[in-house]
Amino acid sequence: MQTTKRDRAQVVYDTLKAVQYGLNRKTRIKQKANLSSKYAEMILEQLLKLGLLNKLTGKYHDRYFITTKGKEYIQAYNRIRRLL
Repeated sequence: MQTTKRDRAQVVYDTLKAVQYGLNRKTRIKQKANLSSKYAEMILEQLLKLGLLNKLTGKYHDRYFITTKGKEYIQAYNRIRRLL
């Protein structure tokens, strides 16, 4: 079985979908999106800067929440996938 690499758009989509499903802690997002710790950290920081996610800093851990812009990205990505 041959595996294919995901492009950046797919990684962003998978990460946003994980958060949308209610997984809002970094470890769960990382597991659901199938990302390494280092790459997950980088992706989450970039999604925060782009306004696709919000972060709520807690006493013991941070929680991530999808924004309206993040939901729009998911919808646009799904439309593009249907065209292909």
